[in-house]
Amino acid sequence: MRKRQTARMSKIISGGAKFTTERMRISHWADRLADDLQRAQLIFEISEILTSDVQKHLPDPLQLSDPTHVENWVTARAAESEVLMVRDRVHDDLLGLLILAEFSVPDTGTRIHIGYLLGQSRWGKGYGTELIAGLVAWLRQKNQKIQLLGGVEQDNVGSIKVLQKNGFSLASDLSDESNHMYQLQL
Repeated sequence: MRKRQTARMSKIISGGAKFTTERMRISHWADRLADDLQRAQLIFEISEILTSDVQKHLPDPLQLSDPTHVENWVTARAAESEVLMVRDRVHDDLLGLLILAEFSVPDTGTRIHIGYLLGQSRWGKGYGTELIAGLVAWLRQKNQKIQLLGGVEQDNVGSIKVLQKNGFSLASDLSDESNHMYQLQL
């Protein structure tokens, strides 16, 4: 029997969330969204990343049905989750997004569903592995009981490898025929 999870205001992840890796700087997008000029620039950058190939492995709710509706896509993501920008440490180029949804689960602590997307030019270069390793290291510093969950389509071999390299294991009881759920307990 599955334990009921309830959405709650994020306590572990917040607007001040940020960490760095060797090549990336990861920070919450709240400040950029609050400033009209920076918001417009970010929406343009996201529209450049959300190609059909990038969207192919995203769950249906994250699909962008019309490329002209990036503003709506950003608003929806901001309303439902915590979103962190993944930027190049040197040039500040937007490389992708890290999407986190935090839930409180009775008797088990905090559960964080993770999702990420990277621009296609970054695929196969270790950015995904580095990003998730940075996230895990940052969350370990919180010294709290946290379960990380990442859902992956079974044919998305690259993302499966990213999770496995970072210590995630298949959660068969949370998986189905087309989507596999991977978990890591911190």
